[in-house]
Amino acid sequence: MLTYYSKRWAIETYFRTMKSNFSFNGYQIRSTVAIKRFWTLLSFTAMFCSVTGHGDILTGLRSWQNKKTESWIEFVYYEAKAGTQLDLIKNQLQAA
Repeated sequence: MLTYYSKRWAIETYFRTMKSNFSFNGYQIRSTVAIKRFWTLLSFTAMFCSVTGHGDILTGLRSWQNKKTESWIEFVYYEAKAGTQLDLIKNQLQAA
């Protein structure tokens, strides 16, 4: 029994990661083609994050999330520095 669970452990942690961090459980797809396309997209995203995270999916994901946040901060900073009104910045970020 322990051997079985030790073999399944990597699969279970992968699905937990996909559900909690990639919203795998948040979609309802009915067609087989759509499920395959969605799964392919998620698998590619996980692989990309794993490669950029030096073998760890979550490290890669956090790295990309941080880069996205940094780019938003830089955008707001440079727009404000150029004298752009806050309402226009919000509109460009679709935050208004």
